[in-house]
Amino acid sequence: MKKLVTICLAAIMMMSLLTACGGKSDANVGIYKVESLGGKTVEEYKEATGEDISDQFQLELKKDGEGIVTVQGEETAITWKLDGEKLSLTENGDTLEAALKDGKVTMDLNGIEVVLAK
Repeated sequence: MKKLVTICLAAIMMMSLLTACGGKSDANVGIYKVESLGGKTVEEYKEATGEDISDQFQLELKKDGEGIVTVQGEETAITWKLDGEKLSLTENGDTLEAALKDGKVTMDLNGIEVVLAK
């Protein structure tokens, strides 16, 4: 199980290399933290592994399409754009597509579903 968590966290860290452009919807501005990883809630991971992953990864969407991805305390500036429910996160030309619906960001990182919530 620890190997799965390590792989998941490595995948999340890869997200820090990505960024997004645009985005003007104030309702979506805010800080999103890990709610579930690979279908397991943060609490389920903590019970199974003793590790708290809730503060390992955070996505902050700011006004005017700017944002910050924080992975294990290290911040990376990004840009973001929202088209309907399609959220594009971009950094240095690399883009990650995600979904933003009902205050939750859902993305696939190397086949692992990551859900972030406000």
